[in-house]
Amino acid sequence: MMEGGTDSGFDEIPVPAAAAAGKAAAPPAAPAAAPASRVPAASDQDVVGPIVNVISRRVTVSDPQKEGDGMTAYYTYRVNSTELKTSRHSSVSRRYSGFDYLQKQLAERHPGVIVPYLPEKNAVMGKVGSEEFIEARRIGLQNFLVRVESHPQLAVDDKVTAFMEMSDGDWSKEVAKWDAAQGSVSARFGSLFKKAKDTTATYSATYTEAGRAAANNIDPDFTLTDTYVTDLALSLESIRNSSSSSICRQKDYADSITIFGESCTQLAAAERSHNSERFGAALDKLASTAANVAKLHRQVADSERLELLMPVRDYIFMTERVRDVVMKRGQLLANYASTANTVAEKKQALETVQSRANEDALQAALQEQERSKASYDDCCTTMAAELERFNREKDRDFRRYLRKFAISQIAAAERAAAMWADVLPAIDQVSLCTHRRAYAYACRISD
Repeated sequence: MMEGGTDSGFDEIPVPAAAAAGKAAAPPAAPAAAPASRVPAASDQDVVGPIVNVISRRVTVSDPQKEGDGMTAYYTYRVNSTELKTSRHSSVSRRYSGFDYLQKQLAERHPGVIVPYLPEKNAVMGKVGSEEFIEARRIGLQNFLVRVESHPQLAVDDKVTAFMEMSDGDWSKEVAKWDAAQGSVSARFGSLFKKAKDTTATYSATYTEAGRAAANNIDPDFTLTDTYVTDLALSLESIRNSSSSSICRQKDYADSITIFGESCTQLAAAERSHNSERFGAALDKLASTAANVAKLHRQVADSERLELLMPVRDYIFMTERVRDVVMKRGQLLANYASTANTVAEKKQALETVQSRANEDALQAALQEQERSKASYDDCCTTMAAELERFNREKDRDFRRYLRKFAISQIAAAERAAAMWADVLPAIDQVSLCTHRRAYAYACRISD
């Protein structure tokens, strides 16, 4: 990342020989030609936004509009979609809750699929209602739809088509009906606690003897997958924190160099009051350069936020969706382990008491075990393909993010170096002028 510091020491400028001999000094030599830029040429790897697979529908989210006032206020977004084969176009208005409903429906209808994330409902990068927050949410909602459209399984779901084409009123009614079915806010929290309790109880079955054997036989790498997702999230969070600190440092340096430039302007005025025009001009040049460098560092900070911080933050959210899939796989694994326990119990009962009832109970338990195994196998197959797809796209995206970030840093460093180099001739003129004055003053004294 571009640093604001320079070398710790400064070379002293020697008195030119001509000045020491009482002769007019020759003007300083022109600075050496700047080295060729090391900024690579732009490529398709530098495009901002998520890279997606071939899609059948082009989607944009735009025109956020505030509806209502006070606590009941909300924003709507214009969703435009065009089918590439038929050129059929649709334009609908959707609230955030409509996007949320679509995401939850896709997750429920496609177990094992990594459904794209949504931007958080509350402010993350800015105050709710601010232009920054509204724009960040708009970008997040568009990225969500672009990723859905690029997914071969999600793109053809009829809920996606309904979201893109259903009238505003009909879609709002469907969302409201689903929302009412979820119950009150307190009931939702209660269901979350119940779900967590049920999940814990189900997972405990995995660690019984029969359940552990089933887990080891069917999914020996489940723990490895879960550990990878956890480590990935922690690593991305570390990068996010480092990038955020770097952005703060860039802005702090910009503020500091701005103050330095203002001080140079004040000193220039003082020097001119004592008829030191060259010194004043050099200081003005230095002040102007400081202002430009400060502007550059603020641009670097904004660029890093756009090109690294936000994409990393988005992938942190994406890992949460991956974790949802891993949890679903774990729940199905635990359910299979539970049915294995049941089968073991029914076999024990049949061995103890031979009866038609116990035989029927064992057969029913075996059928339930087969169903749970089939559900689990389907989820594992889907999840394996999804994780491969996620890792492939993650590698591709991060190659682009990091390349774009590195190019931005190289370009900024070269521009800063050129700015500072441009002020050197003016500074050198000050030193020559100062030496001449010192020499002339010494000569007058000796005379």
